[in-house]
Amino acid sequence: MQRLTGPDSYTFVLWGEAFKEIPATIFVGELRRAGVRVKIVGLNAQRTTGHFGLKLVPDITLDEALKLVERAICIIIPGDFEQLQQFHHDPRVEELLTRARNNHARVIVGRRLNPSEVNHQPWAFAQKELIEFPEKYALIEFAEQTANSLAHTG
Repeated sequence: MQRLTGPDSYTFVLWGEAFKEIPATIFVGELRRAGVRVKIVGLNAQRTTGHFGLKLVPDITLDEALKLVERAICIIIPGDFEQLQQFHHDPRVEELLTRARNNHARVIVGRRLNPSEVNHQPWAFAQKELIEFPEKYALIEFAEQTANSLAHTG
C-alpha cells in the first residue's frame, strides 16, 4: 500500500509520561508553521507530564489516532525509544507503529535502542528504520527541515 499524501495526511507526535517537552514543542511548532497537519497523540491521559514537568494536552487519543493511521506520513516520538517501552503492555501502541511503518510513514525518535536493550521483542520491528533526531541546537534545524520536507510530500 502506498503512503497517502496530500491535505488528508497527518503527522503524529506521540505524548506519554516523561517524554521530552522540548522536542515535542519544537516539532509541533515547526510542523504547524510549515502547514503540516500535526496531532499530539495522548498515550495515557488527557494531561500528561513530560520529563521536565510541563503538561501538554493531546489533540487526540490513541484510539482516535488508530482510526487515522493509514493517513499518517510521519510519527515522532519525542524522546528515546526506551521511553516508549513503558507502553509495551498496550497493544494499540505497537499496532499504531506497525501500521504506520507498513504505510511507509517515517518514524522519528531521539535515540534508537541497541539490540541488547529491547526487552519486548515486537519493539524490535523497526529499530534499523528509525530516524534519530539530534539534540540541542541542531534539533531546531532538523525539525524545520523535516517540516518542510513533509509539507512538500504530505
